[in-house]
Amino acid sequence: NGRELVPSVFAGSRFFWIEHVFIPYLTNTRRD
Repeated sequence: NGRELVPSVFAGSRFFWIEHVFIPYLTNTRRD
């Protein structure tokens, strides 16, 4: 069942990027 695991990993990394990279980036731009 390796195929079913891969999409969930990509989805998890996607939320990780949104929460830890995209949002901090927005907060940094708001300071300016």
